[in-house]
Amino acid sequence: TCRNGEANENRPQELDSAFGKVIRINPDGSLPTDNPFYTDNGSDDFEDAIWALGLRHPYNIAFSTTHDAMYINDVGQNQFEEANKGVAGANFGWDSSLTDGPRSGYIDPQFYYVHNSGCGAITGGIFYEPGTLDFPAEYQGKYFYADYCFDWIRVYDPASTPGQVNAHDTATHFATGINRILRLEVGPDGRMFALTRFRDSGAGGTVVDARARIFLIDYEANPTAPTIELDPADTKVPVGFDATFECSASGNPAPSFTWELSEDGGTNWNQILGVTINQLTVENTTLGMDGDQYRCIATNGEGSVTSAVATLTVSDNQPPEPQITWSIDSGESTYTGADMISFGGTVTDDTSSLDATDFVWTVDQVHSFQEAPKPIFNAGDLDGQIGGSFEVSQLFAIGEANQYIAVTLSVSDGEFTGQQTVQIFPQTSTVTLNTDPAGLQVLFDNKPDTGGSTFEGVVGFPYQINVTSPQVSGDTTYTFNEWSNGANQLFTLTMPETPLAVTASFTGVPTGGGGGGGGGGGTFTPPPGGVDNILENGGFEDEGGWELVTTGDVDRFIEHPQALGDGRVFVFDANDVLEFLKQVVSDLNGSAGDLISFDGHLAGRNISSDGDIGVRIVLLDGDEIVGMQTCAFLGPRGTFEWQEFTCVLTAETAFDSVELYIGWRNVDEGLFGVDEVELVHTEN
Repeated sequence: TCRNGEANENRPQELDSAFGKVIRINPDGSLPTDNPFYTDNGSDDFEDAIWALGLRHPYNIAFSTTHDAMYINDVGQNQFEEANKGVAGANFGWDSSLTDGPRSGYIDPQFYYVHNSGCGAITGGIFYEPGTLDFPAEYQGKYFYADYCFDWIRVYDPASTPGQVNAHDTATHFATGINRILRLEVGPDGRMFALTRFRDSGAGGTVVDARARIFLIDYEANPTAPTIELDPADTKVPVGFDATFECSASGNPAPSFTWELSEDGGTNWNQILGVTINQLTVENTTLGMDGDQYRCIATNGEGSVTSAVATLTVSDNQPPEPQITWSIDSGESTYTGADMISFGGTVTDDTSSLDATDFVWTVDQVHSFQEAPKPIFNAGDLDGQIGGSFEVSQLFAIGEANQYIAVTLSVSDGEFTGQQTVQIFPQTSTVTLNTDPAGLQVLFDNKPDTGGSTFEGVVGFPYQINVTSPQVSGDTTYTFNEWSNGANQLFTLTMPETPLAVTASFTGVPTGGGGGGGGGGGTFTPPPGGVDNILENGGFEDEGGWELVTTGDVDRFIEHPQALGDGRVFVFDANDVLEFLKQVVSDLNGSAGDLISFDGHLAGRNISSDGDIGVRIVLLDGDEIVGMQTCAFLGPRGTFEWQEFTCVLTAETAFDSVELYIGWRNVDEGLFGVDEVELVHTEN
């Protein structure tokens, strides 16, 4: 907790302080090596234990297995109360500005609410996930939270708007009248308990001076007779097909269901034995069932209610039977990144003459990371056609191994619709990226991982292979030597049909420290400069081309004897915020498969270990973002000579402009120099 008015109100942003942090340790007291600020320097520094930062008063933490989430209740100052979703390395924004609530440049709350009085404190919080439910089922997985000052408990649904900042009004009242709640807990039997404080000074309310208490919160709803919410609908099926009817009803307690059948137009009704749920399936229908009627009855201890009647129609017409044929130009049964897929269809029908003019096609690309399939053709583009074809290389994120193509053909005869779907899968293989020595960082398609890792990809698709150089491990700085296949440090690998392993070798030297301070000191050795460059003023010889976004007043273009090129360099001066250089390159006429390659040179003096340094490349088609790649600088901190830094983005669709961002955020101390920046557009 960091209190207002203390000598150093910025401590929630400092890695040498526990104030305003979430600390993560192992049960045996050791520190997890995957903590976001952990440094393998042989000693357990305080920052090694920090998991998240930038909190004002993190009062309560709750975990959910339903949503795989952690919520942190952060008591605000005078206006905002927040519940933050825990993320490793997250910075939630409380700093010396004493500003809470949503803030640009920081992680926004999962939800927040605003109050006008000085008192307001989001204290207790718990996900309702007991082994046995005591509350109604709609509360399963919901987040209950309490305010210490306002004496209420509310309910928030994490599944309704995941990952979004939500206003207080999206939550619902649950209970009132319990003064000064500190904590909520749920027992294994599903009952909830609230712990209240012994004494309060009365801020924002009356003075409370009473014994500490634990309240049992039990759910008691008024019993109500059932009400039909959904009547069963009339249903028409081909003879021999199953027919399904469904109804729903509300009531307290929850009603049970029975179904009745009438075979004489509703004069007489008979119960269908063995069906006690709200859904009825009539299997293997016959023409003799045509005109049968069905209804459901919902019953509880307070009464019963009967639904409207639904009629079954059984037709002797059978639905059309479409058949899809497809092929890959390679003749294989799985596709590669270089293939073309063709498809077509036929249809048979018992009562009408149907042909391709009746065809409705849906062709989707399905990825494991997408909630919904991505259409390959626009809706209606192929309707009425016998088939179509497409090149695999033009698809979205075709390099992802866990994907497939779904082709669906639907044909209607005016009464029923027949449908067939086929799934076409990619041919995949693997590449293993080793390092010598083992365990250094490698990059597969700009995604960092540890040497020795194996990556799966689509055969025939190009992937960017790279390593971070230089990189620091322990007390040694490693510089790239060569790949075992003779390739450059950054090279394109077309995924082969058989698994492949390559090794990057490095040379290591002991990591040096120290160096000059202030505006001078140190000796930088300039690497050779450049290639064709689509950026304006990549050497920072004047202020043209670049937009500077900063809250500081000392970042500047300067002449400096250690600058590369013609003697000028851009220097960031740390002030613990987000700041960056931006340049937009327009009129590029880019296509899918094109490469945008960044190459620049970074140098540092006395840079602290906190925060992030990096580059972001953004592709746009008009105003729409169609591609993005963020690359973090993983080289040394402190004082270091010019280091070459690369970042590559492969376009997945057409684009007409590129935005380049170079900068840092939340770095507390030091100078950061940038020079000889190049951006190369390589057409596919």
